[in-house]
Amino acid sequence: MRVNSSVRNLARARMIRSARRSRGSRLYNTKALSSNNLNKTNNTRKPGVTSATKQIAMYERVEKSANALSKNVEDMMAVGKKTEVTEKDKAGMISDIKSFVSNYNSVYSALGDLQGTAALYKMTAGKVTEEYADELEKIGITVSKEGELSIDKEALEAADFEDIKRVFGAENGYADKMNDRFGIIEQFASNSITSMDRLYGTTTYNKNGAYNAYGSGSLSDYGFYNGKYYGGYSDWI
Repeated sequence: MRVNSSVRNLARARMIRSARRSRGSRLYNTKALSSNNLNKTNNTRKPGVTSATKQIAMYERVEKSANALSKNVEDMMAVGKKTEVTEKDKAGMISDIKSFVSNYNSVYSALGDLQGTAALYKMTAGKVTEEYADELEKIGITVSKEGELSIDKEALEAADFEDIKRVFGAENGYADKMNDRFGIIEQFASNSITSMDRLYGTTTYNKNGAYNAYGSGSLSDYGFYNGKYYGGYSDWI
């Protein structure tokens, strides 16, 4: 049974979080004017809060990229339904495929870094991709040992467009099936962000006595998701 994400609800949730972070940022900047207060903030931040904000940044990456992939698929499916395809349609679909691959890899790698329940979603996405490995390779897209996609742009642009449509523009084709799974993943990421916002107060001066700001660093710096607060894998698949 197909599961579709609620685009309006997800978009609204992102807008609300964005507004909260904007307010939190203004508060943070006001406090930052005083070096003493800033030092106090750093000293009172408790273990786990910084890790939580980094996790949220990763979940937002998943949510954003999954949403963008859904838009790619929507455009490609529209072309796939046409009986007569123009050169503009073909060029647009090639562009959407390149964007699809970029968004897929962004989500796929982030899910692996989050681990826990997130890693199970990565596994289900990888299984679908493996099922279509031969069809993808035929149009210039290969699957690495790590499960990420790679494009041979010349091979893709030279491929038979009917083969491209079967993979990326057909109902129940690869892109269509992946869109279903990424809709679930997007909702999972959105719910995880909301839960962590409530738990850690990531946008305002919180119960731990610290202003929280999104951290930066390598992927290995991000904390692990353990599934404790955000629902089980069976709730989504």
